[in-house]
Amino acid sequence: MSELTVVDILRVLLFGYPLSAEFIDRSYPVFLQASGGLVLTLIISVLSFSCGMILATLFASLLELERKPIKRFSWIGTLVSVLQIGIRGILYVCQSLPILILVLLFYYLPYPLFGLRVPAVLLGIGAFSLYAAVYLTQIFRSGFRSVPQGLTESSRILGLNHFQIFTTIKLPCALRVMIPAIVGVAITVFKDTSVLMAAGVAELTFTSRQLSAASPGHYSVVLFLVIALYWAIASLFSWWARSIEKKVTIYGWGGSV
Repeated sequence: MSELTVVDILRVLLFGYPLSAEFIDRSYPVFLQASGGLVLTLIISVLSFSCGMILATLFASLLELERKPIKRFSWIGTLVSVLQIGIRGILYVCQSLPILILVLLFYYLPYPLFGLRVPAVLLGIGAFSLYAAVYLTQIFRSGFRSVPQGLTESSRILGLNHFQIFTTIKLPCALRVMIPAIVGVAITVFKDTSVLMAAGVAELTFTSRQLSAASPGHYSVVLFLVIALYWAIASLFSWWARSIEKKVTIYGWGGSV
């Protein structure tokens, strides 16, 4: 491995080492199992964050139902109450656990409990989806509650329905507050995927360790390139967030109320 060039090292860090066919489970998406390096890190980050957004929207919506008139003794009210208790329990437990413990739970529990053998990369996506959902739920709830109650009440007086109030009043105003925090969660998910190396997922940090072990003489180069890649992607996220904030300001979303 002493003849490795910087280009060779960068290629491995970007795409990982090729995976032998016998290690691929055809029952699950092949591209997830065959990917590696930075590409796999980005795939896990994007899929986890997207699933987390969906889960957070569901969680926040159910938790906010407590502020609406639900008949307490109807089966719907009972179901909502049970779901709210479950969601609060999930939020409390997941906020109390380090992400590494959450990853290990996802990695080790499916087979003993359900007899399922699932590729580690899919279990990692599941763990980070829940991880993102927990923090995004709190961001969504805080964002919507930051909208002044008088603003929504005056909108009802003007004849706007619930959907119009949400899309034209509450969502634009809340976005102004939520965008920095949402992007912060996205960056955190991207960086924290490095803990998946404990589960044997061939993401960027795991690949860099393999590369350093195979070619100790290039340790400094590998470390520098890994730092540069993480910094570049995180900076890109931050730039994207600032550009969105500027657009929100230009178009008058979330302005003074």
